[in-house]
Amino acid sequence: MRERDSVTVWASDLYHDWLPPVCWRTGRAADGRLPVTFERLPLSFPLVFVFGILAVLLVRFMATTRVSGVLPMHSAALRDLRAARRAPYALVAMFVVLFPLAFLFERVDLLIASAVFLVGAMVLSAVLNMWLMVRGRVYQADGVPDRFVLLRNVHPAFAEAVRQNYRDRTLRSSSLPLSPSTYALNVGPPQAP
Repeated sequence: MRERDSVTVWASDLYHDWLPPVCWRTGRAADGRLPVTFERLPLSFPLVFVFGILAVLLVRFMATTRVSGVLPMHSAALRDLRAARRAPYALVAMFVVLFPLAFLFERVDLLIASAVFLVGAMVLSAVLNMWLMVRGRVYQADGVPDRFVLLRNVHPAFAEAVRQNYRDRTLRSSSLPLSPSTYALNVGPPQAP
């Protein structure tokens, strides 16, 4: 069984690639980067759904909190992740081939098989994203104009490297003659609610 951990990082660290060079997936030294985007929908999102798809799309576009950045990854893990995320496309290709053939030859069994391939692609994509990808939740930091992200499904070595990085930054900032502004430099670890 895989042991996974969670860690909280500043959005600016994620955006500027200031995280330690440890692969979030394997815990090995990172030599690659994975672009990621995390979103947080407003709490009233389910209520807006009642008013129609246009309202949902408008709220999703305007009221979603987004954080983008890169996560360090080992090149082999990045290659494996990209290969695994391409697997559902093979099932979609089978759907594209079988669906027209079902109508061309008027075969119900081909139509059912094409539907199974399409549903299988959606399920496989959801399972792979849930099992293989890092998951994050975006929070707004109180009193600081920065957001932070709670990263879940990360390797324990990555989580410990991030925590150590924040401890080191806190020690370095406390030795400065003047205390840095929290608005200018996120020196300590963000506090998850």
